[in-house]
Amino acid sequence: MGDAVHLERFGAFALLGFLFAAAYPKRIGIVLLLTVMIAVGLEFFQLLSPDRHARLGDALVKIGGGVCGIAASWLAARLLPGLTVFLDRKRRTR
Repeated sequence: MGDAVHLERFGAFALLGFLFAAAYPKRIGIVLLLTVMIAVGLEFFQLLSPDRHARLGDALVKIGGGVCGIAASWLAARLLPGLTVFLDRKRRTR
């Protein structure tokens, strides 16, 4: 597979970071910390299985994807303020 695996990991964590940051726009620091902890945790837990391998490069790709997703969500919230107003209004009516 080569680089396609890294692209898949990057994309999955970018989506994860984007969705968490969109859901909790006022808690970007916590979202960032949580995303990094998930990436590192997944790599760490691979050490517990004899047929898996944990690699620093894989963790860095996941962290990079998460950070890019969070940044994209933050940027979208700044460029499309009507979207965040709509989401906040919907949350308040629940």
